[in-house]
Amino acid sequence: MKKIMSTLIIAIISILIFANIAFSKDLLAYEGIITSEQQTPFYQGFEIKLKGWASKLSGSTSFDPNASYGTTRGTAFTTPNTFDLKDVYGFGGTKTSLQLEVRKEINQRSFGYLSYFTDSRKSQVTLTSPVAFVWNKPSQPNDQTPGITYLSAGHTLSTAIKINTFDIGYGYYIGKKYDKGYLAAIVGIRFNNLAVDWTYSGSLNGSDIYRKRGASGFIGIDGRYNFSDNLAGYLRIDGGITGGGGNRVGLFEYELGANVKLTNSLHLELGYKYADIRAREDIGSKLSLKLQGINGGLVFKF
Repeated sequence: MKKIMSTLIIAIISILIFANIAFSKDLLAYEGIITSEQQTPFYQGFEIKLKGWASKLSGSTSFDPNASYGTTRGTAFTTPNTFDLKDVYGFGGTKTSLQLEVRKEINQRSFGYLSYFTDSRKSQVTLTSPVAFVWNKPSQPNDQTPGITYLSAGHTLSTAIKINTFDIGYGYYIGKKYDKGYLAAIVGIRFNNLAVDWTYSGSLNGSDIYRKRGASGFIGIDGRYNFSDNLAGYLRIDGGITGGGGNRVGLFEYELGANVKLTNSLHLELGYKYADIRAREDIGSKLSLKLQGINGGLVFKF
């Protein structure tokens, strides 16, 4: 996670330095220091984006075999301690999830936005190798938290993963030229909700639950470049972590693509999005999720 955030910070700083040089004249124009011709703003009121993200899920779960867990189910083993979501849990293929964003310019220098994302996946496999996973919410009588379940090969394992994020963001233009595009620094608060449910049958029968919720601050950049009156490219990079020490959850993501003007009030966006979501408990269990694929949809301007 530190490596991801370091990369994010370096990328943002590099882009900000470039933008400061490239757009410094425009920044002065906002203050009236340089006289510029009045031009039409990007947004006339609200902008609403309704998009679908056709993404593949990859990642892994892992645990610390030397940790002491409150409740243990099944026969313990020392190796392996990392399990691939595709090879072991049976996740694969592409699924379309929902993205919604509402954006409003506050003034010529800044804007505010709200965004929501939700995704859910299910799998069911007959295990061909041992699996162990850590749960942090009681699901059976006399459970303690956290606990670990060991399953041997031959068990039937059903897994459901659900992700929800809700962002409240603020953007400040560090460079903007109406006929060419803009670059903005963004900050905000992200509410994360990560849920995993396991159900298993065989020599051991039962179900377990993992939940990770929390609000995290995030930083990033948002940009757009107009190739013509009807075609523009866009880019957004952001990330943030909540929690400290060994107990935390974080999300890094980027999105880039093209915006095609259909009418003054209706645009089409098509691009690529990648998200890296990671959760960790103090006791040493980890959950790593990656979503990546084509996304696209409609942009309504009011």
